Amino acid sequence: MAGGTGDGARGVTNVTFETAHREYDRLRPQYTTFCGCDTCRGDVLVYALNRLSPHYVSTRAGEIITGLTMGTDQETAKLTVILIEGFRRVALAPRCGAKAVTLP
Repeated sequence: MAGGTGDGARGVTNVTFETAHREYDRLRPQYTTFCGCDTCRGDVLVYALNRLSPHYVSTRAGEIITGLTMGTDQETAKLTVILIEGFRRVALAPRCGAKAVTLP
């Protein structure tokens, strides 16, 4: 059932979405010249999420298993590379009006 609420009150969770947010927060301090406002943060996350496969779960057990799968070195590296590219692209043309910068 599309748009259903999943298992009880828990609903459906996109583990990729949550993982991307955590990884963004881990990487962000490395880019001190990056704006990081809500608009820029959102643009980086949208860039990344549009390039990653969603992983939906409706139970805690599914969330744990999917989290373990996504936590592999290969999946973490893929997410990190995509987020770094997102940081770089958004920094070059921030929609918020901040000064464009080139990130390493």
